[in-house]
Amino acid sequence: MEVVLSGDDYSGELAAQYGWINRAIADATLDTFVGDLARRIAKFPASGLRAIKTSIANISLPDEHAIRADGAKFLELMNTEEAKSRRAARDERYPEDARAEWEMNYGRIIGEL
Repeated sequence: MEVVLSGDDYSGELAAQYGWINRAIADATLDTFVGDLARRIAKFPASGLRAIKTSIANISLPDEHAIRADGAKFLELMNTEEAKSRRAARDERYPEDARAEWEMNYGRIIGEL
């Protein structure tokens, strides 16, 4: 609940501790790691890779109806008077040329609006 409701950003290290990712990799080594991994995976049989991807999708992805319902709920909530009021407060406090600060600190700022 903390994660979903707080709007906080989380570091790669904390994401790894929470099990959201399998590891955090330093920027300096990321390109090499990804390149090496991609080359290794590319050597596997394509049919096996497709089967694995399909299995994972079948187990972990919500169905189309759940995705559509979630999207509809989001749009509904974005059109409430409270959401409109917060967007207006954001626009007043952070004009277009200052949006980068707002976007980088959204989780903290949204509660202040």
